[in-house]
Amino acid sequence: MYRHTVEPGLKITKAAAELVALANDRQEVVVADFNDIELRVNPNSDPDRIVRDWNARHDVIVAEHLASVERAESRAREASESVAKLLAADRHMMAFRLLEPDDLVGLIDWLEVSLEIDQGHDRIPWNDVVNSLVSFGFKPNENTDIDFDSTSMENYARYLIGQFINTIQTPFEDRLDHDFGAMVQKWRDSFVPA
Repeated sequence: MYRHTVEPGLKITKAAAELVALANDRQEVVVADFNDIELRVNPNSDPDRIVRDWNARHDVIVAEHLASVERAESRAREASESVAKLLAADRHMMAFRLLEPDDLVGLIDWLEVSLEIDQGHDRIPWNDVVNSLVSFGFKPNENTDIDFDSTSMENYARYLIGQFINTIQTPFEDRLDHDFGAMVQKWRDSFVPA
């Protein structure tokens, strides 16, 4: 077996013909790399077959490379999106820290947007939110049953915030399926001017 170095810049057809001629002259197997693909050429090999085999192997390598690039790009996009979502959650938490306890519209708007930002991925530190709401004087299940007054903006708002706290404090598998957005919209329609 003879190892040969193919001249850089040759086309595969010319390299195959050259390797076959060399194998015929030497009467032994000639091995050479062409664009990182090893070619093994026997005496009397068909140069066209060598070209077809090389093209097929090259196509597989190119396809694998493209798939690898696509996977890397997809992972980079996912990481970028994840970072963007975490940054949005951080900015959102900063906005929460600026809210006043008596700003019921601001608090409820913030809670509703929080669910959209978080989307069940725990990007929002919910325990911190609940602790802050409780420190503001809100309670889980506040203004329920006979204490609920749908004609009072504050009573209704405190009810919504209490339901939110209750939902967050309830283990996920035990939570009732509340449509917080729909409840908030009903409250807005009644009390918040458009």
